[in-house]
Amino acid sequence: MGVYIRKTDGTYEESPVVSDETGNREFDTVYQNTSGYALLVIVTVGFGSDSSGSITLKISQDNSTWSSVCSVKKVYYGNRDVLVAVVPKDWYYMLSTDGDATEKSIVKWWEVKLY
Repeated sequence: MGVYIRKTDGTYEESPVVSDETGNREFDTVYQNTSGYALLVIVTVGFGSDSSGSITLKISQDNSTWSSVCSVKKVYYGNRDVLVAVVPKDWYYMLSTDGDATEKSIVKWWEVKLY
């Protein structure tokens, strides 16, 4: 699903910069930034009632050594949190969970090319 921007003449066109990747991304899966630009990754996550773990947005230059950029923990049932990271071009990124984050969801996942 694309993101549309309104032009000055009132028509809409698909944005080449912002991409809604919600349906294309999963927890604990490694992705590589092959866009040719740095990416701003913005993810909203949700926790269910039986979840007590954490979710972490990580980046890696070599897909081996990972750096945690930001992390969230469940505070109360149904809470949602936003994780944000800049991923350099050709680097890897993933949204990882610990073993206790059983009821979790990706509510929205945006990627923005930084020209």
